[in-house]
Amino acid sequence: VEFTVTPSLSPSEDANKKWANYVQGAILQYLPDLASDETFVMDAAFAGDVPLGSGLSSSASLEVATAVLLEGILGERAFASCSKKEEGATTTTSTTSASAA
Repeated sequence: VEFTVTPSLSPSEDANKKWANYVQGAILQYLPDLASDETFVMDAAFAGDVPLGSGLSSSASLEVATAVLLEGILGERAFASCSKKEEGATTTTSTTSASAA
């Protein structure tokens, strides 16, 4: 299966390619970590032997394998865009106290 990932990517409706939606979804999470003019191309082959009843579905294993691969490629930049959003956010906390009479 071959595809280009963009923020406006729509899921595949082709029955033979629906499994690729899990890979595409994982890749979409890492797009904000690339510079606006940056692209990369990868070829990937997936194989596995997740035992039945292990608690990990085949779709989840595809997503995890893709995420681990991308984090290896991006290194410290993986989810750096999330850290920037958190640093820019302001949070307000309030405390209340109660006294016993």
